[in-house]
Amino acid sequence: MNKEIVIAGDNHILRKGLGMLFENDGRFRVVGEVSKPAEFFSEFKRNVPEIVLLDLTLLQDDVFSILNFLRGGHPDIPVVALAIGASEGAVLDAVMMGVRAVIWKEDSWENLLEAMSRVLNGEIYFEMSERRLEKKLLEGLQKANNAGKELLDLSPREQQVLKLIAEGLSYKQIADILSISPRTVESHKNNLLEKLNLSTPVDLVKYAMRMKLVD
Repeated sequence: MNKEIVIAGDNHILRKGLGMLFENDGRFRVVGEVSKPAEFFSEFKRNVPEIVLLDLTLLQDDVFSILNFLRGGHPDIPVVALAIGASEGAVLDAVMMGVRAVIWKEDSWENLLEAMSRVLNGEIYFEMSERRLEKKLLEGLQKANNAGKELLDLSPREQQVLKLIAEGLSYKQIADILSISPRTVESHKNNLLEKLNLSTPVDLVKYAMRMKLVD
């Protein structure tokens, strides 16, 4: 029976081209093509695929939203990342968020099919990635070590707020849990961004995940 795929990427030609190749191959069937997270979430209400093909040239926040959605609600669905044109840093972030295989521009169609078959069998596929990401991985480990030191500089209340933000709660929900005002929550959020040298709430979530404050 054909394995069902959802392809997520903002390159219309790439999505259509892959769809035709999968149709000709006969082992996979594309049940959805999306270009943004909202479309991806809606597609899952209609069809829950067996595998996701994710183009990492999407906006970084869009990639993060999709992977976070899958981690939280569908951790059993494997993700194969297309790293054609994506930075190595973006690829490493995706791998840390649970991507099971990475396909680079040097890879062939056969490599993609092999990667998809492997992840559907519970394996991983990083044939080219280990060499290409080795330097970035070492840099990431150094950042994680530095981040651990930064975490020690946060107050217990700031760590609580960070964890709750990473869990997706609103300022009001966090305020109710901690018996403080939403304005105080926002103040803690701003302090966290400044102390951790981060720019956005999305960066806070990534930091919390890297520090294992959330699953």
